[in-house]
Amino acid sequence: MIVTYNSIDYWDKLVRNNKTLKSRIFENEPITEKTVYMHYVIFTRKSGIQSVWTPIPKAKMLLGYIQYCLLPEAFYKWIEGKYKNIAEFSQLNAEKIISEGLKDGKLSQSEAATMKKQIAFIKSLWDVPSDKVMKELKKFSREFNMSWLGDIDTFLYMKVFSSASELGQFIINTNLQTDSEDDFEKKIGMSEEKWIELCKQGHKNPVSGEKLKLTLTRDLTEIV
Repeated sequence: MIVTYNSIDYWDKLVRNNKTLKSRIFENEPITEKTVYMHYVIFTRKSGIQSVWTPIPKAKMLLGYIQYCLLPEAFYKWIEGKYKNIAEFSQLNAEKIISEGLKDGKLSQSEAATMKKQIAFIKSLWDVPSDKVMKELKKFSREFNMSWLGDIDTFLYMKVFSSASELGQFIINTNLQTDSEDDFEKKIGMSEEKWIELCKQGHKNPVSGEKLKLTLTRDLTEIV
């Protein structure tokens, strides 16, 4: 069966079945050599901080998740989060969100233009071979983060990783900027060496894979 990840119907069904846009969508998916990883943060003063780490089965599925889940939620909360607490979100059409933000006077023309440009770029990546998608998404992440640095009321951030080992080293490097190695071990229950080994072994056996998923969804919000 051919599954198209470039479909709002596919993602709408997946979100409704899981009742979330966060990492639980993929919690039953095994870690494999094709698994890629993502971290994103959505902050609004009204709703607080939402920090999500998630494995995603393959690069084109990550592309679909960004287009149909992350960008709509991030842009909606950027627009509306200044005015209200947002407990639930289910609108997967980013263009509609932008149009409504402009109509209501809650979004500037400059912000709308940036959002539309970023959506168009993500859409263009469906024609890029799977083995080239991650490189383009890493470039996109840097531009996205520069665009939505925000202020004390709102900011958006995303980062993608081609492998668990890449993610694991990033976590250690980031933690060292703010905390000690001892703090790292207290927060996630293992040393840096064991963490790196877990990242290396995650796709090689189911037990390590499940432990890696659990650490991502439960413990990493305490690190970054």
